Amino acid sequence: MSNEICTSLCPNCANTSWCTACNSKRFFKLNWTNNPETNDFIYNTQTTAECHEHVFEFVDQTKFKLEKIPNSNNYIADWEEGYLLSWNEELHKWNRQEKQRVKLITNYYCDKLLVRFLKEEHEHSKKEPSDRLVYGITYIESEGYAVIEKLVECSHCHCKNISPRWCISCITKYFEQNSLKSGNSKIDNFFYETQKNSESPGHVLEWIPGNQFKNLELIDKGAFGAVYKATWENGYINKWVSNKRECERFGEMPVALKRLMKDDINDVLKEVEVMYECRKINLGSLDCYGITQLHDNYLISKRPKVIEGTPECYKDLMIRCWDAIPGKRPDAQELTETLEEWVKILSDDNLNEEHEIRKQFKSAIPKKPEMDEKFDKKFFTSRVHPKITQAITTALILSSKGITLGKLKTIVIPGSS
Repeated sequence: MSNEICTSLCPNCANTSWCTACNSKRFFKLNWTNNPETNDFIYNTQTTAECHEHVFEFVDQTKFKLEKIPNSNNYIADWEEGYLLSWNEELHKWNRQEKQRVKLITNYYCDKLLVRFLKEEHEHSKKEPSDRLVYGITYIESEGYAVIEKLVECSHCHCKNISPRWCISCITKYFEQNSLKSGNSKIDNFFYETQKNSESPGHVLEWIPGNQFKNLELIDKGAFGAVYKATWENGYINKWVSNKRECERFGEMPVALKRLMKDDINDVLKEVEVMYECRKINLGSLDCYGITQLHDNYLISKRPKVIEGTPECYKDLMIRCWDAIPGKRPDAQELTETLEEWVKILSDDNLNEEHEIRKQFKSAIPKKPEMDEKFDKKFFTSRVHPKITQAITTALILSSKGITLGKLKTIVIPGSS
């Protein structure tokens, strides 16, 4: 780099295309985001860069012409200015690679996940500058923060405007030839749709044979199902290796197997679809990798019936909580208000004993000793709560023993073979 500033400050790099000592003084730290860690990271990439590929920027949304990707929260965008190249001493501004086609990825739902991803990409750009994939971040008013990702033409299928890390055209062909089949057309068709529309490895769902799991151990079970912890030998799809034309897997990893007490595969798929949609919107919000089926007898079970003596009002509430469509289940606020109202009714001695709610719970009291003795050592759907004399029943919840899954991920097991 030949200019007076470089020559006076660092004569040894006068002939280089990038002068770290000089260029570091041309960047200014701003509060680009509401997260200080993100701001510090961006500024640090700029002041320590040894070439333009090391620089990450915050780019204002107005610099992009946005085009929404169908069935996605992400965008394809035309970036007129383009990414930063070098300093123009004559014009006193940055030279840029103009007219770039980029992808704006909005899936990073929290600051920590966004910063972690940016740091990983920065390390990659430092090791392989020519293989740089990310230019920085922007903020889209309707979506939030978005990663600015490079788009290229695939060297194999020549499909344009694809991510270097995930060519959907090549990926679709790969899954057509290599996906394992469950033998159930509904499951296989559902998975194929997620695979051919995937924008990243995190969007892929698949059928996983039961023999890929070992060290199976029951954590707990209740009315909705049971949860097991296990070791998945192969692990999830981590990335697409373009030169090998295959997917690379994470390898052996701990997972949670969520066994659903459902007879109808349509109900199972509805549950998985909810997890999948959450994952598409926000990477990292919920990791569901697919469906498996384990044929051990102790895994094949039905949802238990409501025990005899449960008050009708509570039984009705429980059945609503079991609805296959999560959106039709009562939310936490409704449950709280309903239970508080019952406690209020049962505690009010001024109410007539013929009050319907009081009658239902009162009729359950004589059955309490019998139920306690009969079900004390067993799993069941409901029981008389020992803390409340009016005999309010309670449903067993997924983690009723206080076991924390921690970083375990989820794989769904249908209710029966």
